[in-house]
Amino acid sequence: MTMKAIFSVCLTLGIILHCYCGCWASSIRYNKFQIVPGHRVTGGTEVSRSTQPDVNLVKCARRCLGDCTVFQFDTVNKLCVTFAENIYEIEMTADTNWTAAYLPTCE
Repeated sequence: MTMKAIFSVCLTLGIILHCYCGCWASSIRYNKFQIVPGHRVTGGTEVSRSTQPDVNLVKCARRCLGDCTVFQFDTVNKLCVTFAENIYEIEMTADTNWTAAYLPTCE
């Protein structure tokens, strides 16, 4: 699988902040998603699938907290899909309507 992550984000209390792998929060729950714009997940076991008119990338990331490590968001249809697999267990294909994201392992 070949892909290039464009930037990292930390999701802290529903706010996206640009950060590096070393970002931290003392007692605040956070997750750092690596964003891959223009790609969608192919294959994988869906944990959830939902569409709502007000859903966005941040709200989709919130759905992924706790029970998944990979999600994708369709910007045209406002569709959020979360997956059970880790990033190394799935494949991604180019699709300009989608944004995929995953939790990287920070060393």
